[in-house]
Amino acid sequence: MKNIIPTLILLSVAIAHGQNAKRDSLAQDVDEYVLTVNQAASQFLNKSLTPAERIKAIEPHAVIYDEKQVEQFENVVLDNEESPEIRAMALNKIYAHVAGDERLRDLAIQWLGDTNAPMVLRQEALQLAAELSFSSMAVFDVYQKLLDDPDLQFRVFAFTQLTIHGDARAQQKLIAGLENPETAPLPAPTAIGILSMAVKKEYLPAVYKVFQQTQDEATRLEAIRVLGNYKEARDKLIAISRDSKEKEEFREAALGALYAGDRESVVQYITPILSDKGAPARLQAIAIQMAIDVRQSLAYRAKTSGPWPFRHLKKADDLDKLIKSIAEDKSASKDPELDKVSNKYLQSVRPNY
Repeated sequence: MKNIIPTLILLSVAIAHGQNAKRDSLAQDVDEYVLTVNQAASQFLNKSLTPAERIKAIEPHAVIYDEKQVEQFENVVLDNEESPEIRAMALNKIYAHVAGDERLRDLAIQWLGDTNAPMVLRQEALQLAAELSFSSMAVFDVYQKLLDDPDLQFRVFAFTQLTIHGDARAQQKLIAGLENPETAPLPAPTAIGILSMAVKKEYLPAVYKVFQQTQDEATRLEAIRVLGNYKEARDKLIAISRDSKEKEEFREAALGALYAGDRESVVQYITPILSDKGAPARLQAIAIQMAIDVRQSLAYRAKTSGPWPFRHLKKADDLDKLIKSIAEDKSASKDPELDKVSNKYLQSVRPNY
């Protein structure tokens, strides 16, 4: 014992020394990187270099650390004598400071809405607005102007931001575009995807109409994905999910929509798919995962089983038996992912066979 204790002490000291050394090494690496960025920033600020040299120096680095250099970058953004490419790059490196600087924010908004501004400045302003949207709930008035912007990427951004925030005008313009494609502000698949993020589901009748009429696969697929909450479309979605003539991505989208819109009825949606020997293995695996998500929840156990701790004794039903048969299939052609998820069901749900 006397020999063990000093050994343990020495071991603890060695471990602590190793951790301190690693910490010191990491701190040194950080200091060296900050110094590298500071040097690159100094090169960028050096007007004796060409714009290409200045941009190349700072481009690999995401942010500026030195507060004095941050202020200098701000001045570059505000300097009309600098080239648009230099001003855009300077703005790119100080996003974190824009929200607190009214001059920078107003200038970026101005660039965003000005179709005559150099595109490099407009695109940087667009990227900045996208970044700020994650940290702020602000919706700028310029977004309304962007709904009619000649450039698609600016229209998409504006419609997305306004629709997410419940703007009725933006949503109605998208719905009108689905009903009258010749005046549509966005391609139908894009419009449907954006509308799916709306709080109010007023768009569903228009999307269902498009779904029934379109010959475009991308539009039809996007429509399928959002129609799960629309009861009038449910029978169509069920038919697609079970139709061997449909492409797999359409069957998967239809099943996903049914699950999203009517989770409580998932068993009736997935049972025919799992019973179909010719159904794609991936589709069957998705169906079983849906069953796991529903049946392993405490809510399901509380509703369908006896008092704790006897809930795991619930008698297996037809779906349990069907999935067990899939799990016990050891044929060489069996899909590995299907085998994995079917056995996961047995372990997670634990039916009483």
